[in-house]
Amino acid sequence: MNNKLWFLVALVGCGGDGSTSTTVNAEDPAEFCRATAQIGCESMYTCLTQAERDAKHLPATEAECQRKLESGCEDVIDSCNDGAHGYAADVGGECLREMDASTCNDAAEPWLDAPSCAKICAPTAGKFGVKWAFNPPSYTCSQLNVQSVAMYAVGPDGRNYVDLFDCFYGSGMTETLPMGSYSVHLELFSPSNQKLWTGLAMNAKLDHELVDLGTITIPVSQP
Repeated sequence: MNNKLWFLVALVGCGGDGSTSTTVNAEDPAEFCRATAQIGCESMYTCLTQAERDAKHLPATEAECQRKLESGCEDVIDSCNDGAHGYAADVGGECLREMDASTCNDAAEPWLDAPSCAKICAPTAGKFGVKWAFNPPSYTCSQLNVQSVAMYAVGPDGRNYVDLFDCFYGSGMTETLPMGSYSVHLELFSPSNQKLWTGLAMNAKLDHELVDLGTITIPVSQP
C-alpha cells in the first residue's frame, strides 16, 4: 500500500450521520480532501479518548488534525496523477459515503472498513495485449513472407493508434492508450512493407491497465 495513502486512511476515525458526503462535490479533489479531513478529524476527536489520540500521535487540536489530514490527502492525489493513473471522482464520492456511515467501532480499523477509499487512485490508461495464429497452424510467418503485424486501434476521440510487431513472436502489447472503447483490427505486411492482409474490425474496451484481446486467427488460402 502507498505510504502516503496509508497515512491518509490511518488518521480517519469513526464516522458521522452521512451529512458531509452528500454536500461535497467529489469531482473536485480539493473538496474531497477537505471533506476527508473534516470527517476523519471530527470523528477521531469525538470517538477516541485523549490517551488513544496520543497513542496515534495525533495533533493536539482538531484544527491541526484537519490541516494535516488534508495535506496528506492532497499529496496522495498529486502522486496519483502520473499520466497512467488519476483521481477517480466517482470512487471518491463512494469513499466519503462509506466513511460517513462508519461508527466509533471502526475507529481503529484501517480504511474505517471503507474499501472504496483504497481505490481513489484509478488507472486512466492501459494497454491491449494481442496474439495471432495462422489457420492452418502449420504455416509460419517466413513461409507466408509476413514480416510485421500492425494493430490499428481507433479510440473514442476518433484518433487512430498504430502499433507494429514482429510477426515471428506471435504476440504483442500496445503502447499506453487512454481508457475507453476502441475499434481494433490487424494488418499483415511483407518485408517490403506491402500490405498482405487486413483483418475484420472488432470492438474492445480498455478499462484495465492490461486488456487481453486473445488470439486473432489469420486464415491462409490454400491452393
